[in-house]
Amino acid sequence: MTVWVEKYRPKTFEEVVGLDPRIVELVKDPHSMPHFLFIGHVGTGKTTVARLIIKQLQAEYIELNASDERGIDTIRQKVKTFAMTKRRTVVPRIIFLDEADALTPDAQTALRNMMEKYSKNAKFILTANYEHRIIDAIKSRCEVVRFGEPPKEAILDRLMYICQQEGVTYDPVGLAKLVDAYYPDI
Repeated sequence: MTVWVEKYRPKTFEEVVGLDPRIVELVKDPHSMPHFLFIGHVGTGKTTVARLIIKQLQAEYIELNASDERGIDTIRQKVKTFAMTKRRTVVPRIIFLDEADALTPDAQTALRNMMEKYSKNAKFILTANYEHRIIDAIKSRCEVVRFGEPPKEAILDRLMYICQQEGVTYDPVGLAKLVDAYYPDI
């Protein structure tokens, strides 16, 4: 039995509710793709979009949850090792740091240096809930994309679609209350 949140997680850019169209354009050519910093509330699709980019590019990647591995040693050992290792494909490697706003200031400074030094071999995708916790030097090296609050109607439509696919009887008013209770978390 698959958990619905994973079963119905968008598998293409077209399925993402409220996706900024710049993202699709910027990843068309992986060699000119910028480093990304995705900022927004919990549950607005930042991690999903990062994973879709990796999937679309068929890139070699490393994914770290920066709230668990937040120190300078992680950046110096895991990230640097991956960034400097020669890639096996023509597509740049991807270093995905989820919840990068949890990185220590020293770790962010080390990361900034790596973003410059290894940008031809690796691209960075960072996500953050709180923009003020990311140092300006990192923000200036990234395409900053703010994930806004998607329209409640779009979330409701997605929930009704899932219920229909699963054969679940639902009350649209009840689903609307659910959306209101957890908004903007998709």
